[in-house]
Amino acid sequence: MMIMLRDRMMGVMVGDELVALDQQRLRNGEDWSGALHSGQSQTLLISRRSQIRSLSFSPLAPRVERYVLKQVLEPSAEQQDAQRRWLLQQPCGDHPAVA
Repeated sequence: MMIMLRDRMMGVMVGDELVALDQQRLRNGEDWSGALHSGQSQTLLISRRSQIRSLSFSPLAPRVERYVLKQVLEPSAEQQDAQRRWLLQQPCGDHPAVA
């Protein structure tokens, strides 16, 4: 998991146990998501390789991207092919398939 800071990323590594956020015990994902406050300095307590570490950070508000899909009434052959591949979840010919 990466936590975005104002000028850099703070890494929480695989295997880290999220112990507490602002001195409140984290027991599940709901505890975590409900306790984040964008723009406020917070302290995350983690356990990494049997050592307790304290990380200070200020979470940023999430970026919300919205898209509107509109049907093209007279699509080109290329657009029809792209729609078919998208619906069938097939990769484009010019992009290598991800294994």
